[in-house]
Amino acid sequence: MRISVLAIVTVLAELACVPWAAAAPANAGSALQKGIGEFQAGAYTQALADFLDAQRSGLDTPVLHYNLGATYYKLNRDQQAESEFRSLLGDPKFSEFARYNLGLIAHRAGRQTEAHDYFSAVASGKGNAHLRALARNQLRPASHDKSRWHGVLELAGGHDDNVTLTEHTTLVTPSGSGSTLASAFASGSGRIAGDAAGGLWLNGSVRDIRYFKQTAFDLLVARAAPEYRFTVNDWRLRTVLNATYIRLGTASLETLLGFNLRAEHALGIARVRLDYGLTRINGGARYGYLTGWQNQLGLHSTWRPGPVQISLGYALTLNRRQDRTAGSEFSSVSPMRNQVDADLRWTPASWATLYAGGSYWRSRYADPNAFLQGTTLVVVRRSDSGRNAEVGALFNPSNNTRLGAAYEYRSNDANIARYAFTSHRYTLRVQYVY
Repeated sequence: MRISVLAIVTVLAELACVPWAAAAPANAGSALQKGIGEFQAGAYTQALADFLDAQRSGLDTPVLHYNLGATYYKLNRDQQAESEFRSLLGDPKFSEFARYNLGLIAHRAGRQTEAHDYFSAVASGKGNAHLRALARNQLRPASHDKSRWHGVLELAGGHDDNVTLTEHTTLVTPSGSGSTLASAFASGSGRIAGDAAGGLWLNGSVRDIRYFKQTAFDLLVARAAPEYRFTVNDWRLRTVLNATYIRLGTASLETLLGFNLRAEHALGIARVRLDYGLTRINGGARYGYLTGWQNQLGLHSTWRPGPVQISLGYALTLNRRQDRTAGSEFSSVSPMRNQVDADLRWTPASWATLYAGGSYWRSRYADPNAFLQGTTLVVVRRSDSGRNAEVGALFNPSNNTRLGAAYEYRSNDANIARYAFTSHRYTLRVQYVY
């Protein structure tokens, strides 16, 4: 796991002559060469001073930015190192080296999925053969590699103007349905057997949301998920057993036991993911009509062109629940849902990420609903179309701390008026990443 100025000097001979010397004063080139010598001698602080002298003298080349990134990395200044390497992602001669080194930075920070994405992109690319071999080696770590637990702790607060998801009309705005909120979230993941290329992992999370004016809608979601990871050819596979408990207010809402299979494959700077899930759902004492089965199929793809990450996904969800009967009235809770998702994340600097995402879904329920409208029994098959959008920003004052702000909009249109709603949620959060 080392970043070196030597690698880039060797590869430049294979790629092309980079005319940095002629583009800057002689003293800048001298400072650069002096910095490389200091770096090779292990004098990283002095090397950084030399590289910065070259930059102040007018040198602004990929070679200098690479050497700055390597030196910042050696000095454990990962945010500055990441910024320098990201500036090289658009340069065809340096982009693969930048991705590899960004993978090293992500690995050291415990962002293993991100590190794997970078190494996979380099390993499957068409660049320098030696660099591809290094990337493949990172994807097959030594068997003595130790398990590392990582996760997130989060506290958040905000306001939701329609916690109860009250129906909306063109004439009436929901009244008394909003509330301020506070939430706590914790998640953890770690390997308990095997190595990073294949082994047994344990994942868990818990989220507790409290509404100060709508306590009947307080929400607790706790999840535990042992997972086995392995590789077949160039596909990364995961088999997961999920156990989830959901409490609404003070009553048990659902207990879920599920099996998930995930397959991921890197295609250059892109990653393709296939998902299948089968879940048995048991409704709580007051929600027995939710008991049943759920199947889900999904396709997801992510691209990382430079400092931007773009994600697109599709999911088909099939439900078969007991449904709800009350006298002559009947409500289906067994929808077939088609959903598309899109997400855009931009990291203009190592300390800031801006993001925007959204979903659109259409749901059609298995059996017609029957309900009284006055004294008339109306029978109609429920159909919904909904959308969700979120924009926000994350700021990293340190490697382990994140501050965030977000706005979320959710709306559902339905052919049965009682199921139509719109909500707006604003949140501020602080996270500790370990």
